[in-house]
Formats: sequence, structure tokens, C-alpha cells
Amino acid sequence: MTPRVRTWRIDTVLGPRGAADLVRASAAQYMRYDGLDEDAAFRAACDLAASESAWLLARRGQVWELDGMYFATAEMPRRIRIRAVFPACGRHLMRIRFTDLSRRWRPWRRTAYLRVDDLDACYALTAWPRPPRPPRRAR
Repeated sequence: MTPRVRTWRIDTVLGPRGAADLVRASAAQYMRYDGLDEDAAFRAACDLAASESAWLLARRGQVWELDGMYFATAEMPRRIRIRAVFPACGRHLMRIRFTDLSRRWRPWRRTAYLRVDDLDACYALTAWPRPPRPPRRAR
């Protein structure tokens, strides 16, 4: 299988200011929880934002859209909103719980699960309503 070329960037989803906020929030988390110095934390945060990888970026509230080459596949919804992200454990790989936004009528929308490798291979991030905020400083 040939690698898929991404057609989106995080700044096109969040806008330049939103992307900068994401990098700052991620860097603050790296400094606080991983003990990285400021330069290393910002490098790691920039790598995270530039990766376009669902393994790193998948968060609650995001909307992902099926790539055009996969529209013929009936089993996968065209637009989904992530409801929860579940880390890998002994029973399953990393997966998400999502709501299918491609259904026309709201009562028929259902919640289902999708492996993150399928999300990464077949979908592109189209909306991130609430990107993470930097942790508050203790007073």
C-alpha cells in the first residue's frame, strides 16, 4: 500500500492563532508533565501539530471527514465527531468512540467505535471546536 498524501494542515483547521494556541498548550503540558525544558517542549509540540497523525491528534469533539478515495466504502461513515479516545490495552488497540454525522436524520445517528489506525489512514481532521488549553498555573 502506498502512503497516503495528506491534504490538510493543522493551521487550515484551527487557523493560525488556533494552531499557535495548540502548540503553546502542548508545550506547557510537555514542560509540566514530562519535565522537558522550554526549547524541547516547543520542538515536541511543533512536531505534534505538524504530524497530522490521528495517533497523536485525536481528541474529543473533533470532526473528521472520510478521504475522497474511500467514499465507495459503505461501512465507514463520511463525517464523524469523536466522543472519546480510548488508549490501547491488552484487549484492544487504541480506538475512538464516535458519532456518525453523515446520517441525514438526527434520531438515526448512532455511536460506534473505530480503530485509530483506520481513522489515521482514511480520514482527515476538518474541525476542532475546542483545542486544548494550557494548564493553569498553581498559585
